[in-house]
Amino acid sequence: MIFHCVREYNRRCTKSKLALETAGTSVCPRIPGIRLKLLLALTVRKLTWHAGDAWKVETQSLIVEQCVKTVAMTADTKTYGLRSAVLSPLETLAQSIALLAPTVTPAMILPLVFASAGNGTWLVFLLATCGLLCCAVNLSYLTAYTASPGSLYSYSFLGLGRQAAMLTGWALMFAYLMGGAAALVGFANYTNATLSLAFSQQVHPALLLAICSIITWLIACRDIRLSTALMLCLECLSILLIAVVLSFALYRFGAHFDLAQLELQSVTADKVKLGLVLAIFSFVGFESASTLGTEATNAHKSIAQAMRRSVILSGVFFVLASYAEVVGFAADPAALAKTNAPLQDIAIKCGAPLLAVLTDIGAAISFFSCVLAAINASARVLFFMSHDGIFSARLAQAHATNRTPHVAVTATAVLLAAVPAVLTICGYPLMDVYGWIGTISTYGFIVAYILACISVPLYLRRVQKLRLVHIAVTIVTVGFMVLAFVGNVYPAPAAPYNWLPYLFLAYMLAGLFWYRHRAKRHTVST
Repeated sequence: MIFHCVREYNRRCTKSKLALETAGTSVCPRIPGIRLKLLLALTVRKLTWHAGDAWKVETQSLIVEQCVKTVAMTADTKTYGLRSAVLSPLETLAQSIALLAPTVTPAMILPLVFASAGNGTWLVFLLATCGLLCCAVNLSYLTAYTASPGSLYSYSFLGLGRQAAMLTGWALMFAYLMGGAAALVGFANYTNATLSLAFSQQVHPALLLAICSIITWLIACRDIRLSTALMLCLECLSILLIAVVLSFALYRFGAHFDLAQLELQSVTADKVKLGLVLAIFSFVGFESASTLGTEATNAHKSIAQAMRRSVILSGVFFVLASYAEVVGFAADPAALAKTNAPLQDIAIKCGAPLLAVLTDIGAAISFFSCVLAAINASARVLFFMSHDGIFSARLAQAHATNRTPHVAVTATAVLLAAVPAVLTICGYPLMDVYGWIGTISTYGFIVAYILACISVPLYLRRVQKLRLVHIAVTIVTVGFMVLAFVGNVYPAPAAPYNWLPYLFLAYMLAGLFWYRHRAKRHTVST
């Protein structure tokens, strides 16, 4: 009887292609084999027919869990033409660290946080670390069930279905592209700053944008192992250079406890809240290791570790860097809130102009690494969504030799470079362009995080694994993301920043229209 049930289940799944909403697969898989534990469980549980169409297993958790593991195993064995299990946990972590770009925060974001939070800047980064760690932990619950290049697109599909998953992927792809474009502008800005300090010469920004785009495109097309190894080396080098500058500053200004910071002098809850909105954006991109679901070794474990560790390591660096940077401006705190190059100013105050050059080199290296990480991540999301029929099938092609999504990489590299190239050629200042593109990219990250996190308890409830801690972590995470979004749009910022939310809304509506159009033409998999 039990073997008849299994055969009948397989036959009906093959005939009607019933959807089993697990593990990111849109077609109900045939059961390749049933363990003795499952066979014994089936014999003592009741199987009932429903409308002559499908089976419903009235059971507690064993049946559902076994089916989920079977489907996840089937999905994970599909490589989509990419290299399988070639990246170590450290190389997987490098993807998240590179897109997160820790060096950028002390170089550009920290003065903005200080302008709001003052002596509570280190506390703001500590709170942001805790909040984003909750987000990383929340997303890591789903890594046990799926690992693919789809990243948060696949996660949202598990709990929210295909349309919400498409919106998640659409927002995430936008976030990666615009975040990479902002990093491209940052690379041009700091490369010119280095050339100006060292040689009193500068290059047209458009040329620097083109050089960085072409080099990162070639590396991304060549080999994912080359990309991750290079990103790891570059990020370590940039962090080391910034750490040398901040350590030297602490040495020159005296290694002592700054009571003004430790006692949170003149710090209020409102100031902390304002600073927290900005600090949260220092962590976006930590989840990008999930785009390496096919290429990472032991992906279910290494991706979860990469997401958590990238937040923790970066958070520790941000807290220490904020404390040291505020100490460096202790004689004139107002100057920190106004400067555009805090590390360079600290180096000059220390009487070490060579360190000023090193800070610019470190920032330029980090931005270059971030561009490479953004291309890798956005290309894989585009590649996976194309496999699902949302975009052209040509974008789902993988290079036969390099085993990289070369068509998607080329498309994302062109899109990533186009926006900053047009704006810089039109004569807009680099820092203005960086602010506009970087700000609008954060909307994509926030929407993708919220949808993916909401998917977590819904899916865990479906597979009967939901616990109170999952609900609590989801509430905290979504609350943090809503705080970040509201803080970005209210009170309304000055133009053109007040237009950016509407531009992003138009982009999301265009994505929804595109999905409905593809669905009507029966090109989206069902």
